[in-house]
Parts: sequence; structure tokens; C-alpha cells
Amino acid sequence: AQVHWGMPDPADETDPVWAAAAFAATYDALAQRVDELLALPLESLTSDELRDWASAIHSQMGLR
Repeated sequence: AQVHWGMPDPADETDPVWAAAAFAATYDALAQRVDELLALPLESLTSDELRDWASAIHSQMGLR
């Protein structure tokens, strides 16, 4: 299953302080999504179900 978790590119920030904050926010957002994904019963999900869950996780979390 493949899902695109689109987020702003933190490398677009040119100010070092804002860039550090952007990279930290992106890391936190991805870590939270991966944690949510790994909490699912992965071995019992079909590929389509996994894709749907991954999409839902991203949608629910927005750009936190």
C-alpha cells in the first residue's frame, strides 16, 4: 500500500531559526503518524485497508 503524506518542505525555510523549527515540526508530524500506523493490527489488514487507515491518520492529524 502506498499513501502520500504531503507536508510543507522544511528546506524551503531560509532563516536558520525558522528552518530548525520547520524541520522539528515535520519530524514530529511524521513520528506521530508512524506511531499511529504502527499501533494498527498490521498483520490482519489488507493492503487496501492499510492504505485507507494511513490516509485517515494523515487527514485526522492535519499539519500538526
